[in-house]
Amino acid sequence: MLVDKANHLADNGWDIMFLTYEQGENPILYELHAFVRHVDLDCRYYTLYRYPLVKRLWRYLHQKWIFRHRLRDVIQKHHTQLVITTTYCGEFLGDILAVCHPDVRTVVESHTAYAHDMIPNRWIDRLTLFLKIRNIRRFDFLIALTESDAKAWRSQRVRVKVVPNHVAYYPKALPVASREVGRILAVGRLHPQKRFDRLIDAFALIAQKYPQWHIDIFGRGAEKYTLLQQVNALHLEKRVFIYDPVDDISSEYKRSQFLVLSSDYEGFGLVIAEAMACGTPVVSTNCPFGPAEIIEDGVTGLLCELNAQHLASKIEWMITHDDEREAMRCAAYQSAATYQKEHVLSLWQSVYKNIII
Repeated sequence: MLVDKANHLADNGWDIMFLTYEQGENPILYELHAFVRHVDLDCRYYTLYRYPLVKRLWRYLHQKWIFRHRLRDVIQKHHTQLVITTTYCGEFLGDILAVCHPDVRTVVESHTAYAHDMIPNRWIDRLTLFLKIRNIRRFDFLIALTESDAKAWRSQRVRVKVVPNHVAYYPKALPVASREVGRILAVGRLHPQKRFDRLIDAFALIAQKYPQWHIDIFGRGAEKYTLLQQVNALHLEKRVFIYDPVDDISSEYKRSQFLVLSSDYEGFGLVIAEAMACGTPVVSTNCPFGPAEIIEDGVTGLLCELNAQHLASKIEWMITHDDEREAMRCAAYQSAATYQKEHVLSLWQSVYKNIII
């Protein structure tokens, strides 16, 4: 998303620098526009684990000094007007603010769910969170991906604007490619957040009733072995399959009858919009944040409670209602037009321009 935005702005005459701090010589995975400059500050925090505690603390403080010094040099040298970062860079927000003179506008983007990342469990997390929110309030704006997330941030007295994510692929017409009979799709990191275990449990409740249906999961992560054990324990090894990610995920959406998202939380739920753009309706948990703002329940897909029983009932409804599923296919495709790349990137450009002005 960040690379797409940088490329779009450069294509429209903006002077863009893509700034990293510990990229080193490693290539950026996505191609940058020829007019986007990439600068790495070469602050390799990931090396700190090598040192004993006292030396680690000293080197950490030294790296922070280098970070500030080099960032200040870049901002001053290039007469920067706007600095954009994300909430993932929470420990650097104070450093960024410290080196930005008053004429520099600052924006922090939230790419995850407030309800998960900003609710502390331990006292040390509460202190970290207090400092993080205090710094975020000092930014000119926070940009959230959903209205629900924006509402949570506003409760913390943060100035917020809302711009969604975009889909990389939106066909000019509703795809008519042949869809595999009985194929259910799931896409995402194999991480506890995504709750593929809930999906597998839900499918186990109805699998015997619909022997022609199966689930294909595309993802990679630490949960893979645990999920495969669960599949075997439920005797679903011929009905639930886990594959590595593919470059052309849109072809998998177009081959499927519908997509299931079973997460506990989402920052946006991009796979929902991606699937809908391919005319693939979605069954999703009504988790914070995103699904309820993308899916019109009963029209472009189905929303369910965050438990296996209710998810199973919605999957079963989708399996047994062929005509309604076909109507959802058309409605989903039309609704996903909202997230077309050029449209959303133009929104981002407009927001940035208004902040500078």
